[in-house]
Amino acid sequence: MATLTKEQIQVKIDTLNTSITTLLADNKNRGISAQDLRDVSNSMSTISEDLKDSATFSVSPASSVTFDDSELLSGATDVQSAINATTETFVKVIKSVADFPTPVGNLITLLSGIVYHIDGEVDLGVNSLVIPTSGCSISSLNGARDIGILKSTEDSYTMFVSPVASYSGNVVIGGITLTASGAGSKVFDLTNAENGSALDIVDTNFVSCTSLGELTDYRQLLFNNIGFIFITEGLTFSGNWSGGIAVLTTIAVGFPANTLFKEGTSLVIAGGVRSDINFLSVNAASVLFDFQESNITADGGMSLTNMRTVADDAIPNLAGSSVKARYRDCSGIRNTYVGGAYSWNVAAATVIASPSTFVKAAGTTTYTDLQWMTGLTDNAITHDSDLSIEYSIKGSLSVSGTNNDIVGLKVRKWDNLLSSYSDVSAVFSGTMNASGRVENLTFFGSARLIKGDRLEMWIENQTGGRNATIVAGGAVMVEERSS
Repeated sequence: MATLTKEQIQVKIDTLNTSITTLLADNKNRGISAQDLRDVSNSMSTISEDLKDSATFSVSPASSVTFDDSELLSGATDVQSAINATTETFVKVIKSVADFPTPVGNLITLLSGIVYHIDGEVDLGVNSLVIPTSGCSISSLNGARDIGILKSTEDSYTMFVSPVASYSGNVVIGGITLTASGAGSKVFDLTNAENGSALDIVDTNFVSCTSLGELTDYRQLLFNNIGFIFITEGLTFSGNWSGGIAVLTTIAVGFPANTLFKEGTSLVIAGGVRSDINFLSVNAASVLFDFQESNITADGGMSLTNMRTVADDAIPNLAGSSVKARYRDCSGIRNTYVGGAYSWNVAAATVIASPSTFVKAAGTTTYTDLQWMTGLTDNAITHDSDLSIEYSIKGSLSVSGTNNDIVGLKVRKWDNLLSSYSDVSAVFSGTMNASGRVENLTFFGSARLIKGDRLEMWIENQTGGRNATIVAGGAVMVEERSS
């Protein structure tokens, strides 16, 4: 027999009541955590051990209270069952297709507010999973992607579809393997109809899929820590994507002479594409992205960093020189080198009427390797991107004229917004030799350019109002400054 005071009994009961009340309130507001469950379970166990030793307990100082032990334990079991039932409102363990909602015409409509926890290999057969307009979540234990598997070997099958005559919402998939290996089968056929939803797919393998399918009119997609393993057909993107596409910490293995990420119908990506994918274990004729400039709204919106490939032409429609491309530290494709160069190929005298008066240098110039820049007129290299870029300018030019005259060079910027010139370098001077030349006069400067701004070389004669000529050859080099 255990002897408890009335106050001790009341404290223990109050503790249990408080725990359960808090638990239920938390479930309503944010869902129950694993720690919540452990706390309540520990409270019940403590009270049960204290009270079940006898059916009668002395209550100091002068009265007794009788408890029915079986009723007490039954009550504890009922509370635990209630907690379990509450837990099932947001986590559903899936061991077989029968654990999903009942199919209607081979369509299993998933519920929002529930995490479908894939426990083992689940063969969906002919049943497609319908992603509702309010979205859904599917996952397995972290690091268990080789254990939590959704698969189908049926022909002409689609694993994830949108509701009939409607659209799908947010999709969260994590820590599983997906396989749709039947002839003509695919993983996705989803549309968001421009309702601002996103797909977050992380820690997931796509294995032996006939096709990844198509995604239409979503806001954005995140692939992170993904394996595309022995995929036959890639993923098609269609419609308007107001956010963008990110493919990070991802690898493709055994990909054939096909395209992994494809342009679909009326594709426009406003937020850009970024990736550091390992695209090495692929067929030499394979394509990573077949997007073109018209698909990318933002300048520099096709952003690849540390991407690696052995494919002969992994991105055939967007060269690194495109104003829509920003490729850095990549292997297997040409990186983006913002800038360009020009030189004088036909010399012409620059008319200088007054001493120490700068004039734009005359002559015919030739431009080379322009990236994000244009050279539509002589001696004027123009920034051609909506993005503001910090440039460095350097070079070496020879000048001819009257011996002993001192000539100067400087770099000037035409500000397209202000419609005015400004100097972006110091004056670099030299004295004509006996042959009337200044050889290899070097110069340098820097400037921040926005679209329509241009850089030009200007010349002066500090000695008198006499002409000077930029000799054919030399170079003016403009390149983005390193950060």
